[in-house]
Amino acid sequence: MPVFFVHEPGRGIVTPLDRKFKIRDIPPTSELEEITPIHPRNQPDTYHPQQADKDQAKESRREPSTQHSADARKAYAEMETPDRLRLGTVNQFMSHSVITIDRNAYLDEAWALMERNSIRHLVIIDNTGQLCGLLSEKKLLSYLMQHPGRYPDAIPVNDFCEEQVLSTGMETDIVELAQAMMEHDLGGIPVTDQGALTGIITRSDVMKIILRSTPFDTRA
Repeated sequence: MPVFFVHEPGRGIVTPLDRKFKIRDIPPTSELEEITPIHPRNQPDTYHPQQADKDQAKESRREPSTQHSADARKAYAEMETPDRLRLGTVNQFMSHSVITIDRNAYLDEAWALMERNSIRHLVIIDNTGQLCGLLSEKKLLSYLMQHPGRYPDAIPVNDFCEEQVLSTGMETDIVELAQAMMEHDLGGIPVTDQGALTGIITRSDVMKIILRSTPFDTRA
C-alpha cells in the first residue's frame, strides 16, 4: 500500500506515487565490461601467445549476463529497510496543528504568518480546505530574489500552487520518509489521511528523531 501521494495542483486529484525513490539504472555486466576494461594489478606486462589463445576462446564462449544484472536491479529496488534503522512512524512525531493559508491570499500575509508563528513551511489550501501547495521560506526568498521588481503585497500565494505536492501517510516509516525527503529535496511534507490534511513533518523534525536515536561516544 503506497505511503506517498501526489496532489495535482488545482485539480484535487490524489494519486499514489508509483516509486518512492529513484533507483540507479545499472547497465548490464556486458556493457560495463565494454566501458571499463579490467587490468589485474598482479599480472605481469608480458605477452604469452598460448595464454592469449585460451583467453580468446574463453571470451568467445561467454554469454551476456543481462538477466543476472536485471535480477540484481530488482533485488536492489525491493530491498527492505533493516530493523536496526526503524525509528517509528510519522504519526508519532508530526505536528498535528497545521498552520495554513488560503491560495487567494497574498505573499505579504504569508510572510507575516510565518514570522508570527516562527515556522518555515506554510501549507496552502483552497476554499474547500484541500491541500494545493506548500510554501517554504527557501522558496519564498528565492522567488523574491528572482523577481526584484515585484512586491509581496502584489504577489498571490496562488503563484506557488503550480507544482505538484507530495504528501505522506500517517503510518509511513521515518526512515522511508527521510529517504524520500532527501531524494526529492524536501524541507517539509504534509501528512494526509484519506486525502484530508492531518499534519506536517519537517526535515528538522526528522533530524531530531535521528539524533535522539543515535548513540554518541562521549569519549571521542
